[in-house]
Amino acid sequence: MKTPLFYPLIFGLLALLAYTLPWVTTPASGLTLGAYDLAEWVSLHPSARMASPPLLPALLLRFGLVCVILLMAFSHTPKFAKMLIVIIGAIALLPPLEFFSSGLGDSNYRQQFALAVLVLLLGLAGSADVLRRWSASISIALAVLLAVSAVWGNVWGYNLMLEYRLPVQFAAGGWLFAALGMLWLGSSWLFSKQTG
Repeated sequence: MKTPLFYPLIFGLLALLAYTLPWVTTPASGLTLGAYDLAEWVSLHPSARMASPPLLPALLLRFGLVCVILLMAFSHTPKFAKMLIVIIGAIALLPPLEFFSSGLGDSNYRQQFALAVLVLLLGLAGSADVLRRWSASISIALAVLLAVSAVWGNVWGYNLMLEYRLPVQFAAGGWLFAALGMLWLGSSWLFSKQTG
């Protein structure tokens, strides 16, 4: 039994919405950061650059979007739609154009480029059904990684903002994003049981 075609598309749209919603806010300054903006902010923090591996907090925040794109690539969606999502997603993950001219030494830009390449390679493999035999297991693993990276990255970003003595609050975006990952996990697990 296949999942309905609209289910992955609805999940993808909701996940993108949750990714762009505020994950942390600082009421005093009116600053609200979604996952992408929080990853950029965190990448400038000295503690994040000294983490092992470097920029791990930014990687965690960006990896959720990688998981969403790959989940779409391994879903039961028309092949053309999956490939289009993967290509657009890989382009969205690319660093600014200055990376290719003068920013090759910037570790933040290199991380973004590596994630874009990862999405393109794995996403096209998933879209072309090259790994169809393992698609259920891959979807389960991606859903777990999505939820874990979202919570871990959100908490780490929150704690880094606290180091600047900012009045920080968690917002709904990160928790909604993680909950969507768990929802996909549950549905992938049930699907694998039905087909296994």
